[in-house]
Amino acid sequence: MEDYVTHIKKQISEWGSRRFVIVAHSLGGVLALKLASELSESLAGCIAVGAAIPKNGGSFLSIMPFPKRILLSAILRTMSTKPPKSAIRAGLCNDISPDQATEIVQGFIPEAVRVYTDRANVLIPDIPKLYVKLTMDKEISPSLQNQMILNFTPQSVRTLDTGHLPMISDPDGLMVILEEFMENMR
Repeated sequence: MEDYVTHIKKQISEWGSRRFVIVAHSLGGVLALKLASELSESLAGCIAVGAAIPKNGGSFLSIMPFPKRILLSAILRTMSTKPPKSAIRAGLCNDISPDQATEIVQGFIPEAVRVYTDRANVLIPDIPKLYVKLTMDKEISPSLQNQMILNFTPQSVRTLDTGHLPMISDPDGLMVILEEFMENMR
């Protein structure tokens, strides 16, 4: 996780911006927590879009219900972080076109195992926060997202009737929500 965070911090510094908002999706929620704690003086807000937000000291794996956590842990140790094509289609691509799903499946790049297992021992800074709940998400279910919302303690929650990839299935709807968040910060 540290390598990912270091790389993202380098990208942020190259922007030359004094203030920024983190928009985190899925597994990126764990990275966002770490970034937010390390860059709190520059951080203007944080938006979690169907994101994994573990309790302080938790990992991505820790957010999963017990049976799925055990199964996923075993899979990560023995196989890799690239699920079978059928699982990617069913979980990530349930509300996008077959052509878009094929592109996602073909372009899927596995992550480092430790991004899933490393613990984020951080507190969320006192900044404006928004959680975008994805009501048709098959990867991080709406009920699991309810727990992420409790962990994140956002000032507001918005919903999108999409699966796990709203930036593909409803980019305009997601854009409206992001723009409204930015407008409300001014």
